[in-house]
Amino acid sequence: MKDFLLEIVYAIMGVGAASGIWYRNDTVYLISDDSNYLYAYSADKGTLQKTLLVTGDKTDERLPKKMKRDFEAIAFDETNFYVYGSGSSDDGKRNMRSVVSSSGEGPAQTQTLTPLYTRLQQQFAVDIDNFNIEGVIHYRDDIYLFNRGNGPRAVNGVFKIGGNRDTTFIPVELPSLNGVGTGFTDAILVDDTVYFLAAAEDAGSVYHDGAVQGTVLGRLSFPGMELLHCVQISDTHKFEGLTLFADSIEKISFLLCEDPDDGSAKSTIYKLTLTK
Repeated sequence: MKDFLLEIVYAIMGVGAASGIWYRNDTVYLISDDSNYLYAYSADKGTLQKTLLVTGDKTDERLPKKMKRDFEAIAFDETNFYVYGSGSSDDGKRNMRSVVSSSGEGPAQTQTLTPLYTRLQQQFAVDIDNFNIEGVIHYRDDIYLFNRGNGPRAVNGVFKIGGNRDTTFIPVELPSLNGVGTGFTDAILVDDTVYFLAAAEDAGSVYHDGAVQGTVLGRLSFPGMELLHCVQISDTHKFEGLTLFADSIEKISFLLCEDPDDGSAKSTIYKLTLTK
């Protein structure tokens, strides 16, 4: 992962604060941390469609911090999209999971994750000030939740919820950029390797934003989650979403989205290509 190319490939109008991304069938799916929609951007047609993630919830697309669901993580299992709230507040608003059928039929199905999030916090001593789910992987019957270590204790790690509902926590030590620790912002599984993003944001809080120091792309073993490699891909961007775009013998490429925290209703999508 020494040689890489980062380039802009799409500018999607109407979506701000992009926090998660998935690519399939020439369509870019996006979630936003201050919107209640799953967006679908057709790359060949240039059209944007959206699905409300919480039926009966507010349909505003730029919700204030105190009201937003803070959807931060997205997974797909060839049938459904699964969108997770970060859990980074004590009022329960950010504890929602929404399931959207890939067929586009029917409304989103929602459930509260408050019992699960509370159990994880209590069982592994990761209190609300340090709990911030930013990435998720669904693998067979298991779910892996990636906790961003941007709280006071910098708790980066992976909660594994087994198909039998047993839970474990795997701490992961990540590098610092300019003296600021990085924290997970997304992760995906490609074959037997986890690729992840981790951003350095000088805030020390899972709730408030801070000065961005850059983003790294890294690899973890699977399922052990041992850190294999990291490379800094930007010293100015806070990339928050990662999805596989193409994979060959020589190269692998991803699509990335970012949250520039500038209030704009525009999402710039980047392609990151690495030499294996």
